[in-house]
Amino acid sequence: LPQWGTLFARAVTETARHRTATLAEHRRILVAATARAGDDPTAVAVLEAFRSAPAVSAESLRDLVPHDPRPALTRLRTAGILTPHPRLPGGALTEPRLLALLDAPYAPPADR
Repeated sequence: LPQWGTLFARAVTETARHRTATLAEHRRILVAATARAGDDPTAVAVLEAFRSAPAVSAESLRDLVPHDPRPALTRLRTAGILTPHPRLPGGALTEPRLLALLDAPYAPPADR
């Protein structure tokens, strides 16, 4: 029984470390994307939506962004900051580095 407890504790610890690292990288990517958006407050608001969603669309941003998000979405696509989400229909857009981060499978530490 103590071995199962140790195994469980290790799994919880590894998962917490992985999630913490993923969240830190997610934040770093968002900060960099926001910096690329410049001083466009609507584009920044669009990118802030990625804190809670893996993709955005004009419809999903309707209540989150103070102005019509479509021009900002167009500017962000033109700048290469956003791209169409490969699996979501309806004009969903994603930040490609965030998508890659969220799609990356969990890999346990190599010390096993």
